Amino acid sequence: MAHNDAPEPTWALGPLSIKRTTDILALVAFILSVIGLLAQAREYWRGANAVLFAPEQVTFGSTKALKVYFQKDEFLIVTAIMSYVNDAAAGYNAAIGREYVRFDIDGKRYQYLAHHMVSTSSESSAITVTPKDDSGPFAVSAGSAVSHEVLFEPHPVKCADGDRDCAGRLPAIRWSDFKTAVRKNPVIMVTLLADVYGKGTLSVQCRVTLNANDLEAFEKEKADEQWSGPDCYEEKPKGFWDRLLGGK
Repeated sequence: MAHNDAPEPTWALGPLSIKRTTDILALVAFILSVIGLLAQAREYWRGANAVLFAPEQVTFGSTKALKVYFQKDEFLIVTAIMSYVNDAAAGYNAAIGREYVRFDIDGKRYQYLAHHMVSTSSESSAITVTPKDDSGPFAVSAGSAVSHEVLFEPHPVKCADGDRDCAGRLPAIRWSDFKTAVRKNPVIMVTLLADVYGKGTLSVQCRVTLNANDLEAFEKEKADEQWSGPDCYEEKPKGFWDRLLGGK
């Protein structure tokens, strides 16, 4: 009886010798498992990935108009929608800590801190501000979005180490000084910020250009009508080539 002793066909892959009939299946399984491990490692090192979006509008008003009361002086108060998305894989939730806003008005720089989560509505010329919760840490679960309106108030400025944009910012602007400043220069640069535990700080910037209606609203005779919610147009950071070609 004749025996077939011919060696089983193989593929040579560098130092590896793969049998065509059986070992190729094991090789495919091995490659797929390596790809899966690499994908898991990527998600682990990436972790939570929260993104902060620019608001469509920012509300500026007096303490009396927005029903925020200080002992004597009347100050500018700001509200804005803070919207987040966390597009990380399941299990990688983001923890948002401090929320705050920075704004530049007529060459001076300010920083306010979140005080309340609120909802606002307007009837006639007055604005209604309804507190919903105290400002504080909250989670943005993986694959989800969170949005809420925040009321920002004057507060002592605290700067993190290495935060150069924070240095020299003022904690408050009086309402009378605000009206004088925007009459001279109606452009306000607004930066919304949020500290993310273990991930640094999120920020997004938009530009407000006040029009004649906004300026007139600030001067209304009734104190509870001195507010306006102008549009805020996102200012995206310039890339290297944009700065090089634009000279900035």
